[in-house]
Amino acid sequence: MEEIEESASADALPVSVQVLRGEVDRMAAAVRDDAAGAARMLRVVLAHGDLKPTNVMLVSQEPEVELTLIDFELSGPNYRGFDLMKLFRTSPETYCEERFVAFIAQYCQAAGLGETAVHELEAETKVFEPLTWLEAAVFFALVIVKGGDTPENVALLTDRWEKYQAKKWMVDHYLRILGRHRTWK
Repeated sequence: MEEIEESASADALPVSVQVLRGEVDRMAAAVRDDAAGAARMLRVVLAHGDLKPTNVMLVSQEPEVELTLIDFELSGPNYRGFDLMKLFRTSPETYCEERFVAFIAQYCQAAGLGETAVHELEAETKVFEPLTWLEAAVFFALVIVKGGDTPENVALLTDRWEKYQAKKWMVDHYLRILGRHRTWK
């Protein structure tokens, strides 16, 4: 954000830098406050960083389906829900709630978390859907102010910003649900 704010080209953005900074700060505070104040934190894990269908490769189908992840250049510590949501958020043509829940259930089983963790992980992952759109909006804003002010990049920034605006209610909503799940345990 600092590079965007300091850029002489910031006025070319279709979104006000002050509004963009305000949303980044507001969302960071919401996640940070929940992680610091909750009985169970939003989990930070060694994350892939660019989890999306094109970074999942089919290794074999026989005797069982075996998959592997590729493209680890963005891997590092990050919120588990953020990483998982990027897998679903980047594939809206194949996303459906049923597949999402089935994936989360398999993830919990493979991680030894048990069935009781499924609903909590669903909510934890959904907290991050708007943040994946906000991250992409900030990325394209940076690309634009760094000289990539093509119509395609402006359109991508606008699209990601609009998707963030439409989904930002989810952060508070799912953080409240997580709070209820944590209270039940």
